[in-house]
Amino acid sequence: MARDDGTGALRDWLRTCPEIEGEAAFGVDFLGAEAGSWALCGAASDLKRRENILGEAALADRQSREYRLDYRGSCGASAAQNLANLARLEAVAEWVRAQNALGALPVWAGGRATAVLPAKAVEAEAVAGDAARYRLRLRMDYEWDAPAGA
Repeated sequence: MARDDGTGALRDWLRTCPEIEGEAAFGVDFLGAEAGSWALCGAASDLKRRENILGEAALADRQSREYRLDYRGSCGASAAQNLANLARLEAVAEWVRAQNALGALPVWAGGRATAVLPAKAVEAEAVAGDAARYRLRLRMDYEWDAPAGA
């Protein structure tokens, strides 16, 4: 697996969250139009660099990456449904915090997460018709296994 397979590992890890588990639609960088869709979207993140033993610039073994976890939920005119959707994302954030505290984090060939941290607040984004997009921002700190000759 390539170094950037952390996104796939994070997605698979999030799918084990009780609030998400069993949901059929879970895209990467694409949120479906139907209510109940999830998407993990990578946000712009700067890569850290270091100097290797030859004096060349190389990627540092420890990195951080920003993500957005988007959820499209039914809403309509019901304030109760909107609050339930927000509560669902808050429950995901709590699960992430609990898994982080336990050290039960994503692992993939060549790398592993050292922390997955949710933002303090869930955001309600676009509302169109009877569906709205809810967003939880995440940061994954991770390290790669040192490549040969690095």
